[in-house]
Amino acid sequence: MYGIQPRVLASGTGGRARHRQSARLSLKVNGSALTPGINGAPLVRAPVRDTACLRGIAGICAGGWYPAQFSDVTVAP
Repeated sequence: MYGIQPRVLASGTGGRARHRQSARLSLKVNGSALTPGINGAPLVRAPVRDTACLRGIAGICAGGWYPAQFSDVTVAP
């Protein structure tokens, strides 16, 4: 999509999201350092590094043919 193919930067187990309950997802970005989180807890011990997209437009994708709801979305510098 748009010249950059989706890829997994890190994987593992971590925070909990319960079926049919809201979860607070976060992605803190500082240059090439990415720190994902769920319900206030980071999902990685150290930031993941990636330099593929250092600038551009922010976006959210559910990645499948299933319903997803987003509320209270904030994108801040």
